[in-house]
Amino acid sequence: GVVIASGAIPVPAYPSDSDNKVLTFLSNGGTVYWSGPDIGLYRSVIDDEPVKIENGGYFGDSINDGEEECDVFEASDVSEKMRFACYTADYGLKANLPESRVLGLYDEYSSLSVAKVLSGRVYVLGCYLSTLEAEEMYSYADMIVSGITENTVFKETGSFHKGFGKETRTVDISAGDTVYMASGKPATFRGGAFGF
Repeated sequence: GVVIASGAIPVPAYPSDSDNKVLTFLSNGGTVYWSGPDIGLYRSVIDDEPVKIENGGYFGDSINDGEEECDVFEASDVSEKMRFACYTADYGLKANLPESRVLGLYDEYSSLSVAKVLSGRVYVLGCYLSTLEAEEMYSYADMIVSGITENTVFKETGSFHKGFGKETRTVDISAGDTVYMASGKPATFRGGAFGF
């Protein structure tokens, strides 16, 4: 996957309106993690303000323009398990957008959505990254490195007491399962995913 946290596609990947490498990547089934205004709407320019692209963007009126604060409250199952949450959705997708799923908190808009773009997927973080606290920021990193998707089903979760002594835990896994282990609270500072 490709992570773009600026709200504008960098010039090397988007040198002209006819050459948008991010959209080419998506048309080939790629995955993009996106934060900011509608994807494809702005191209970044070195040492200057981003350039708005006429007829650019893929979500149109289905994405919050960020000019009006939008509070979100109801949590998806994935959000509750992994704490994918920002309480505002300044650039969130509408929760009922066709071919999209809510992974974060939502009301009218979602703090974290995944939507189909061309043949690929775009995970839309509907908030300013600068507003996230450490635990929220790390949860997004956890999502990416552990391969959490809109189709993820949590079989079981658990935790250990950090201190003296030994503790063991048996995890019931099947073919294709992934076990994700993380260390650190309130924010993960060390973690890893193990596929089976």
